Amino acid sequence: MKKNIQLLFYLIGCIIIIGCLYHFALTGIDDANIYFVYMKNFATGNGFVYNIGGEKVEGFTSILWTLIGSCIFKFTNKIEISLFLINCILIFSSLKIAINIIQLFKTINNTKNYYEVLFLGLLIVFPGFYDWTIFSLLETGLWTFELTLFTYLLIIPYFKNQFSFQKSTMTLTLLFPFFIITRPESILLAIIFISIRFLQLFLENKSYKFIFYQLLPLLLVFIISIFTLTAWRLYYFGYPLPNTFYVKMSDGFLNNILEGFIYLIKYIIRYNPLIILFFCLIIYWIWNTIKEKRLSNYSIILLTITIISTIGIGIPFYTGGDHFRMARFYQAFNPIFYLNLIMILHLLSTQHKFLNKFFSSNIYVVLLLIILSFTPIKNIYSLFINKKHSIAIEFDIAKEGRATGEQLNVFFNSSKKPSIAVITAGGIAYTYAGFVNDVLGLNNTEVAHNISDRPKNIIKGHRAFNKEIFLKQEPDLFLFEFVSDTINYIPIAKRDYFINGFGGKVIKHIYKDTTFLKMYANVYLINKQTSKVLCTYASKEFLEKLSSKEYEIRYLSAN
Repeated sequence: MKKNIQLLFYLIGCIIIIGCLYHFALTGIDDANIYFVYMKNFATGNGFVYNIGGEKVEGFTSILWTLIGSCIFKFTNKIEISLFLINCILIFSSLKIAINIIQLFKTINNTKNYYEVLFLGLLIVFPGFYDWTIFSLLETGLWTFELTLFTYLLIIPYFKNQFSFQKSTMTLTLLFPFFIITRPESILLAIIFISIRFLQLFLENKSYKFIFYQLLPLLLVFIISIFTLTAWRLYYFGYPLPNTFYVKMSDGFLNNILEGFIYLIKYIIRYNPLIILFFCLIIYWIWNTIKEKRLSNYSIILLTITIISTIGIGIPFYTGGDHFRMARFYQAFNPIFYLNLIMILHLLSTQHKFLNKFFSSNIYVVLLLIILSFTPIKNIYSLFINKKHSIAIEFDIAKEGRATGEQLNVFFNSSKKPSIAVITAGGIAYTYAGFVNDVLGLNNTEVAHNISDRPKNIIKGHRAFNKEIFLKQEPDLFLFEFVSDTINYIPIAKRDYFINGFGGKVIKHIYKDTTFLKMYANVYLINKQTSKVLCTYASKEFLEKLSSKEYEIRYLSAN
């Protein structure tokens, strides 16, 4: 009980520290707001749709997270607070499981040390873990919990005789259907978990017949889960994979490997150079194990965690990483990485008295953590001074999108609101009552499934914009912004940072396209009742239908 309270206070302390970094933003990042759109629409009986009455589309990563949020929406619209609390519970449970693993392997040699302090310290001194698993409001906290729990279930038979391999395998079997619908990578990891269990039973000198009957329920549930999920996707959405897959995974295998390598290097240099030591210790342990030519139970436990860690490091090489700062793909695996690291250090400390003495001192461990906290280029202290390399911008995008959506609702106060085209598709879709066109394709199947003309010089996941499809779909408004000073105002598409930066590149400078300029006009729309001014590229067809009694149109020069 005392340890649980101490762990709780530790977690609250971490939440306060990271909360201060983001001014306790509870809107979630923009991608979390995309989840909220689907959660709310499904909860209100409209199905998995981005726009009510629109196409069914799987524009979210985690089916399980979407279903959890939909259940919350049945009872309350306070989705942000609810998911924040769920994440806190999930991460507390993950930490408790990890601490339990540390205490179990410490009992093997009956040693007294402070590896728990080291483990918990590493999760806060190297930036990103609590940012992504709690504050983002994505499924990252759920994913972390599942990875930690499954690791525990795979190794617990070596610690507790009453928790046999059979009991462990049956528990895994019961959890597999939920695991499969958590993230797309779960399919690969499920195969890895099955393979690990096969290897464990093989090393226990079990017969192939025994192994087969042990793994049969797990294999059947895995196959049935995959088949059912795929069949449902084909029936409901018309495609065997999520829409996000077609947007993010169509850049080519070699390109993904290259981007995955860059993703890892950036993570090591900017946020977690300790990974270098992790690699070195893994290689050292493998070399020693090969030389000894024997595998103890402790070695098998370590081998299990090493395999999972290696897969965790390798997944971004297949997916190509992503564009978000602080390497969210690695953050979910960090508890596994640190468990792996600590287990090797524990093994070495049994062989070297100096290490045993060092990690048996609470003061030495805390001093080590303080020193380590300064090693990342973008360490936690620097993030408080300059938030550029944190995920602060992701919260700002969500908040700005929500505010813009609410302003548009007031600006267009009629029941029939114009369709809008957006690049950031979360916060604005959550609040705007009209049709939202996601021009980057995560929530737009026609864009997602057209893989032509996707330039590699645009950041991952933002390459799917297609001029022909945009003009065919012809949303009413694009590149819009509310204006307070029309005299000094510079439209979005005429700003240097937009033309030469991410914004212009991602939409392939369509505002210069001759066909686009024939169909769209750059205008000020003025609401005569509120005097609010909206600068936008508006479809000429939409402008012809706009009520002159309610709105004034002022055309901007083409130059």
